[in-house]
Parts: sequence; structure tokens; C-alpha cells
Amino acid sequence: MAITTEMRAEVLELYTAYFNRAADKAGVDYWTNEMDTNGWTIDQVAQSFAEQTEFTTAYAGLTNEEIVDAVYTNVLNRAADADGKTYWVDELTAGTMKVQNLIQAVVAAAKEDKDGLGDADVLANKVAVSEYAYAQNLDEEAAKDISLDAITKDASTVDSLKSTIDTTVAATIATNTEALQLTTASDLITGTDGDDIINALVGTNKANGNLMDTAQSVDIIDGGAGVDTLNISTQAGGTFGATITNVENINYTAYTGQTYDMSNTSGVETLTNISSIGALTVTNASAMDLSIKNVNNQDTSVSFDTSDYTATTDEITLTLSNINNTTVGKETTLTGNTIETVNIVSSGSANNIDLGGTALAGTTKVVVTGDQDLNFNDTDGTANAMAAIKTFDASALTGALTADLTSVTASTNVTITSGSGDDKVTMDDFTKDDSVDLGAGSDKLTISIADATTNTKAASLANIETIAFLLDTDKDNADEDNALNLSGATSLTTIEVGKATHATSVLTLNKLASSVTTLNLNGNGVTVDQDINDVVFKLETTTGTSDSLTVNVTNKDTNGNLINSTKGIQLDTDFTANGIESITINTDKLHPDTDANTQDGGLAMTLSADKVSTLTISSETLINLSSGTLDDSIRTVDASGANGGILIDADTAADADNGTTADKALSITTGDGVDTITNFLGSVVTTITTGAGNDTISSKAATDYTKTVTIDAGAGNDSIDLSADTGIDATGAILKKITLGDGVDTIKIASGATAATTQNGIIISDFTAGSGGDKIDLSTTAGITIGGTLTPTDYEEIDFAATADQKNTIGGLTVDTSNSLTALTSAAFVTAFGTTAHTAADVYWVVASDGTDAGLFQVADNVAINAAGSNAAASDTSITDKEVLLVATLTGISDASKLTVDNFTDFLA
Repeated sequence: MAITTEMRAEVLELYTAYFNRAADKAGVDYWTNEMDTNGWTIDQVAQSFAEQTEFTTAYAGLTNEEIVDAVYTNVLNRAADADGKTYWVDELTAGTMKVQNLIQAVVAAAKEDKDGLGDADVLANKVAVSEYAYAQNLDEEAAKDISLDAITKDASTVDSLKSTIDTTVAATIATNTEALQLTTASDLITGTDGDDIINALVGTNKANGNLMDTAQSVDIIDGGAGVDTLNISTQAGGTFGATITNVENINYTAYTGQTYDMSNTSGVETLTNISSIGALTVTNASAMDLSIKNVNNQDTSVSFDTSDYTATTDEITLTLSNINNTTVGKETTLTGNTIETVNIVSSGSANNIDLGGTALAGTTKVVVTGDQDLNFNDTDGTANAMAAIKTFDASALTGALTADLTSVTASTNVTITSGSGDDKVTMDDFTKDDSVDLGAGSDKLTISIADATTNTKAASLANIETIAFLLDTDKDNADEDNALNLSGATSLTTIEVGKATHATSVLTLNKLASSVTTLNLNGNGVTVDQDINDVVFKLETTTGTSDSLTVNVTNKDTNGNLINSTKGIQLDTDFTANGIESITINTDKLHPDTDANTQDGGLAMTLSADKVSTLTISSETLINLSSGTLDDSIRTVDASGANGGILIDADTAADADNGTTADKALSITTGDGVDTITNFLGSVVTTITTGAGNDTISSKAATDYTKTVTIDAGAGNDSIDLSADTGIDATGAILKKITLGDGVDTIKIASGATAATTQNGIIISDFTAGSGGDKIDLSTTAGITIGGTLTPTDYEEIDFAATADQKNTIGGLTVDTSNSLTALTSAAFVTAFGTTAHTAADVYWVVASDGTDAGLFQVADNVAINAAGSNAAASDTSITDKEVLLVATLTGISDASKLTVDNFTDFLA
């Protein structure tokens, strides 16, 4: 296959449509070669155009309307018609079309020119200008100056721009004393005393159209005096090794893999690899500076002669312009004796380079300057990494720096500085003796800690906004605790921590500034349960009253993609925060929620915080806050945004037995997931509000029954277990208030308490009576304490007819003739209960209503205290108010008979 005219025309059309400028020869050759050699389609070429910095810069920040306008101007030099613009904008907005698809569609429509507007002529004229620029070997810099804005369907506009191109070429030639062209034969070229340009470029055989190299190893070139430039391009491959002297600058373009043997070359000051689309290998080079320009994903390898770079202070300058080596294994390698200092200039446009080789393995200093972004990696992918760097000075770089210095060894005390851009530096084996200052901008330092002694003095870290820890590449390979003293890192705002190599190792961050308000935890894209490194977070000043921290949890891979397709995957971490009053936890959706009734996966966190009073949680995945997580200082847990479910063990939250604060209170709010709240302490004022999920709420035994507990269970089939709390306030205050909400709810309560006439029990609202309604579970109960513990041996339901003369008041509930149950202390009740002596351990349950609310009572006949004058009476024919306990009031149940066996569990038949 060969490069065809049609291929070139398609590429030239894309230059017009994407950039609205003339085409540069190197770029056209690159993309047509990809079509010829690698079988690229024009769609793939268009995608490559869309990835170029020139394109992304031109279209950055544009609205869809502005994008359509720009494409019409580039291709047709006119505004879009209203209908066409609306159509394209809608396609872009809906996401059914990308910008590159729009461009190709407009180009195709222009060729058809169905509306007869001359669009086909405009496009053809623009392509003709680019074809001419290509033929004149216009480079990228010159081509960018040739705008196609003036082109119309009039052919004279083409001639006008051709004249401009001629002027540009002439001006370039005029700056040199002489331009000399090699042929395909053996050439002997001698330059002048001026600044000569000598061209040894790929040509075309006019007889058959085949490409031919004019650069031949048999050529002899002497540039003479002046500062001379030799431009070489080759496409045949193999080795080129002409005799070249007195040429100061050589620009080499390799259209396929090429070796340049410089054994017979001398006097070169700078060698530039320019616009190569094949690997360029240079051997037997003398000491010189290097430049790489307009090279994408190609190797540049330079091997220096062993007689060069033999001093101890050698330097080399490497100038980069539009280098985009993002493909793994595409590197710049310098081989030879050690070059102590490497000066890198980042110019033209953003640059991406992997740099290494034997000549750089001992390099101790790297200096970076320039005004363009630089992505620097300190390895050539082999053992010849730049491991000896002591100074990396990018303080004069005004572009953004991204530097991977992970090959630098821990034994090397490194000083790193960067400039005014938003810089990112990664280094392994950080020690207390390293120093990093990333200058202005929003900067990030990624490190692993080399040893546990790093905390012995404050790390020298300045002008760093984010520090990330590479804890999954811990070099010491030990399950140890690492600490870092961050006193003085006053610019720091964010800490990032990844997965742990060792499950129990702990990262302690000491003396943090209060400016650190964000902690990002990442599972690093795992697909199995994973420990995130445990973190101890200590502020340097702990006397503040409003310090806050946001903890963000995710599971993203190195490309920033969220990995969450594995159901039940759980990230686990222990986090200790000292000196923080408010913590917010946010998580990504860590795994798919396919079963709303189960709780698994998500985030399991043990949180210890000595001062935290407010905890806010937002998540679409289960959050498990294990035992001991909510410290005594906790007052508010707002998990209303935790719709993936939450498990909260409130065992130590606002513990009345812990600390000295007299007015402790606890408020917990959850979202619409399946929530579980356990071990809350009713000895402090407590408010619990849950959402629409099937929630579970349970308490632990209280020691103080004078505090109000309010629970709103919300919608869902909820379960509330208060059976561990056997006490009821004896003062008559209504202190436990439960609202059940929609769904079939179950509340489990214990009845044992000290009986008192004024007791009002638990207030239960929104209780649904009858079949399919809510349930009261009395399976865990104790007897009423009457001067001693009564151990029940039998529970029974009492239900007998009431008569008009049996009215009485029991715990605020008046029983009248409309009720099915009689007053418990009336003579009629005693008669119905039975006039014979009862066992001192008989306990009965009774429901009664006052016409508005229903009460659930526990009745115990205790012979021991009711027998007149003796604890050993043979019989007891009365029931006193001290033997009646109001366990719960069901608000809104006006007729007790509506309560059926379906509303009770276990002991009722």
C-alpha cells in the first residue's frame, strides 16, 4: 500500500475543519503515514486531531452553539443556517454526537453542496491552499500563521494566500546566506561564511512518484563558517552516516525507524529530533545539546562517545516542544558517561517525556525552565533510572509540572522546588531530610514514607496544598507504623491516603495545621475487600472550637475510573481525629445495591475522635460505624444523606458516665436506606429519626430514666427494641416517645419497673391496630418490683365484660362502659380476677382505652405486700394501684377492642 492523493486530501480537509489554517508538512506526513503503515481510517485520524492540544485549546470552554458556529466558519466561512444549527446543537447536547463527528458531517455536507451555496468551492479552495503549503515544506510554526479566514469560493482568494506562503518561504530563505539542496546522488556540499541552510530532505521520483532519500552516507558536507543548519529527513530506514563537519545545528526527521551514526560528524552543538514518526537512534555522538520537537510516542535514543562527558560537572540542555510520549515504553534514552546536570526547557506546547539511560543514572541535578506544562518521568523503563538526583529545580518553570521521581533512592536527600503552575510531584522513600517547596499554584506531593523515624523532626514541606501517600508501595515491606511531622506545612489543605499493603499499619500525621480540612481515602480500584491504611490525624493546635474535616471515600483506579461493579465489596479503615469538632464523611457508590433488605459491603470505619460533636454522612453505599466509633463528645449524627444504609453502634456516644458535661444529648438522623442503630443510651436526651428503609433501632440499659428519648422511625417495616432498658420514670413524666410511621413496625419493650400510681409509660404514636398492623413484642419482660423482685411464672391476657358501675381511673385512662376491660382496681375487677388466693408470681397483661388513647398495663398480684399485717397471708383478694404498671400508651387508639392478637407477639395466644 502507498500514500495516495486521496489520503492526503482527506487529511488536508481535517486541517481546514479543525484548525482553519494551512497544513504543515510534518503533520500531514505523520497522519498519512499512519493511514498507510498502520491502516488508520479517516475516523481514527479525526479522533487523533481531536486529541491535539491545538484543538482542545481552541474549543475549550465553548458552548455547543459556539462550537457549531466555529465549525461552520472553519469549513464554510459562513454562519450556520438556523435549522442546521438547531439540529447540530441538539445532537451535541444529547450526547449522540461528538465534536469530531460534527466536523466530519459538515465536511461531507459541504462536498455535496445540495443548497447550491458554493460550500464545495469554499472547502476545495481551502484544501488547495493547504496542498500548496505542504508542497512548500511549511513547518508547523509557519503554517499556523496562514489563516484560511479569507478564503471564499472565488479562486482569486487562493492565489492571494499562495503569495503569502511564498513570502513566508522567501523570508525564511532570506535569513540565511545560502540554501543548499542535496540530491539522491553522492553530494559534496561546502557552505559559505554565512549562516547556511542545507537540506537533505525526502524527495519524489518524478518518473514513478516514489519517495527517495537525498541524505546518503556517502555525502560529504562542510558547513564552513557561520552558524549553519542541516535539515535531514529519511524514510528508507537503516543507518545514515555521512561525513559532516562545521554544521552547528542538525534537524532530523525520521519517517520510519532510523539510525544516525555520528562517527563522522563533528562540530554539532544541537541535534533536534523534529516531527519524526519513527524511532530515531543516534550513535557515537559527541557532547552536544538535544532538542525534541513535534514528536508523539516515538523513541529518541542518543549514545555518546566514551571520550565525552568525562568531567565531574558536565551538563546537557534538552529542549522540548510539543512532545507527547504517553505510550508506555516510548522513551528518551541517553547512554554514555555520567552527565551530572540536565537542563530541561519546556517550550512550544505541553510536553510529556520519559527520560533515563546510563548517562543519566548518576545525574544529581535537574533544572527545568520554560513556559509550557511538563510531564516528567525519571526512568527509561529499565534499570537505568535517574536514581541519584539530589536537586530537582523547576522554580523557574511557569507551566505546570508533573514529575515522577519514584526512582530516586531513600539514601539521597532530595531538594525539590517548582514554579508558579499547578504542580504534581511523586517521590518514593520520603525521609525527614528531604525538602520540597512547590511554589505558587495549587500543588500536590505524592510520597511514601521510607521509615518510621520520619517523625523525629518536622518535614521541610512548603507551598504544598495536597499530600498523598503511596501506602500500597511501602518500600520497607514491614507491617509497621509510620509517622510524619507536618509542623510548618501551613499551605496544606488536603491529605490523600490509598490502600494499605499491610493491614494493620498505621499512618500518623502529627502537628497538622487547621487549614487541613479534607481527607481523601481511596481503595485504588480494588475488586475485593480491602483495607485502606489506618490514619491518625492530629492537629498541631487543639484549642480551637470549630475545626472541621471532610472525609471523602472512593475506589478509583489510576485513570480516575470508579470501580464499583462488585457487589458487597467493602473498604475498611480505622480513623483517629484529634482536635476536630466537626467531621463530614462522603462516599462514592462503592458497589451496586441490588438487595434493599441486606446490609453488606460499602465502608467499614472505626472512628475515634476526642472532640467531634457533629458527624455528617452522605453516601449511596452502606456505611458501617463499628463499636466505639461515636465518642463521648458526639452530640449530632446527621446521616440523612446516607441513602445506602448505615450501621451505627452508639455504645459510647454522649455517654453520661464519661466526661463532665452535664447537658449531654444525642441526635441521630438517617436516610432512606436500611439502617441499624444499636446501643444508644437512654440516660441522655436522645432523638433518633430514620428514613424510609426497613430500619432497626435498639437501646442499651439506661442508668438515668429522667431523660427524654424521642424516636421517629419513618416509613418502612421498622423494628425498635427497647427491651434492654427495663426502667420507666416513676415521676409521671412521659419521657419515651415513639412514632412508628408507615409500614408494619415492631416495638419490643420490657415491662419490669418500680410500680407507681402516676406512671405513664412509653408513648407510641402512629400505631396501626388490627390484622396487618403494627406489633408489640413482650417476649423479653420482667416483673414489677414491689418491695423486692417479683419473678413471673405466668403471663395471661385478661378480657372480661365491663359494666356501668365499674368506672375508674388508671394512670390517666378512664374506663367506661364502652371498653372491653374493667377498671383494674375496682371491686368488680377483683371479683372477676377471682376471690381465691393467687400465687405471688402471677402477672397479667391488660389493654384499656379512655376513648382517645389505649393503654397497655401489666398487673401483678403480690400476696406478700397486700396481706394485712403479714407477709405470709394465705390469701389476697384485692389488687392495689401499686400492683398496676402502665407500660405503654398507644395514642389515637380510641377503642381497645381493635387491638387483636395480631398486634402482639410471643406470649399471647
